[in-house]
Amino acid sequence: MLAGKPLIGLTPARFREAGVVGTRAGYEESIRAAGGVPLVLPFAEEAVLDALFEELDGLLLTGGVDVDPRLYGETPQPECGPIETERDRLELQLIRKAWEKDLPILAVCRGAQILNAAMGGTLYQDLPSELGLPPERHSRRDAESLLVHEVRTVPGTRISEWSGTQLGVNSLHHQAVKRLAPVFVPAAYSAEDDVLEGFEAPEKRFVIAVQWHPERLSTRQGEAARLFEEFVKACANE
Repeated sequence: MLAGKPLIGLTPARFREAGVVGTRAGYEESIRAAGGVPLVLPFAEEAVLDALFEELDGLLLTGGVDVDPRLYGETPQPECGPIETERDRLELQLIRKAWEKDLPILAVCRGAQILNAAMGGTLYQDLPSELGLPPERHSRRDAESLLVHEVRTVPGTRISEWSGTQLGVNSLHHQAVKRLAPVFVPAAYSAEDDVLEGFEAPEKRFVIAVQWHPERLSTRQGEAARLFEEFVKACANE
C-alpha cells in the first residue's frame, strides 16, 4: 500500500520510435480513477523485481505487440506481427511471481495472451488466416474507443456478474486464445464467431483476462470502469 492506496504494477512497453519506455495513459488513468496507485515497472534484473514485489498489491498486464509463438511451442508464421523477447521474458517472470504470491492480476489484450501462454495455453497467431475471419472484425484500430462488436459472458463468472449477459467492446487484436490453459475457465466469447474474449482463474483471489481494451472505455462505459474498480478493491483486500 502507498498512502493508504493499493500499489499496482503495470507492465512496460518500449515505444522505440519515440525512445520511450512506459505504457499508454489509459491504464494509469483507469487505475487512479478506481482508487489505486499505478507504477510502471522497469525492465530490470530479478533481484530488483523481487524487491518491487515486496511492495506491490497487484499486477496489470498491459496490451502491446504479439507474443512469441515459441513460448507455446509453435514456429512464427508470416502473419505474426513484431515480437519483443525482452518483454516476453519480463512478463513471464512477473506472472510467475504474482501467481506464487496470489496477487490480483488483470490482463488486457496481449496481457491475456501471454498469461494464457505462461500457464500452458496456446494462441491463434492470426485470426484472419487461421479462422478465415474478416480482418476488420477483431482489429479496428480506426475505432479504438468505440464499441464495435458484442461479447456474450459465461454465467457464473465474475465478468458476467459485473457486465450482464452481453457486453459491447472495442477490438484491437488479430491474435487470440486457441487452447485455454487448464487453470482458467472461459468467461466471455465473441457473439459473432465464438472467439474467446475473456477468462478467469476461479481458484485465485482475482485473476481476470480480457481480450478487449477496457482502459480505453472506462470513462464512458460503466462496465469497463467496474472492472478496474473490482480489480483495485481486490488489490486492497476489500
